[in-house]
Amino acid sequence: MNALMTDRNRNRNRHNPWKIAFLTLISVIVIGMIGLFVMIRFSGNDQVSTLDVNTSQDQTVAVTMNKAQLNNLSQYYLNKVQTQGNGHAKYHFEVTNQGIVYGSIKLLGSTIDYSLAFTPKVLANGNVELHATKMALGK
Repeated sequence: MNALMTDRNRNRNRHNPWKIAFLTLISVIVIGMIGLFVMIRFSGNDQVSTLDVNTSQDQTVAVTMNKAQLNNLSQYYLNKVQTQGNGHAKYHFEVTNQGIVYGSIKLLGSTIDYSLAFTPKVLANGNVELHATKMALGK
């Protein structure tokens, strides 16, 4: 009779790993749901401010530059953009009689140089439109 009692006690003291894993999973889900509820409930106190932007056509700025100043300005902003990004696209924009973009691109594991020539056209509203006239790949 004592042998039978000790076998029952051993079975009761033995922990089932599936039962422990299931209870752990249920507790993680319940704690996650409570945390999500609390975050959603208390995040609604933020105030959103809106700005009214004046989009009237009366605000214009007249800018006059020579080619050297335009090259310096474009190089400054291109360097700023290229250093902020991931650095994959490196190119250089230069204005002569045409606008020319020089750069290199990685294609099928090798680096290929390219150049793209543009002819500028001033639109009626003062914007400059660039029309591609020539593209060269390789050296």
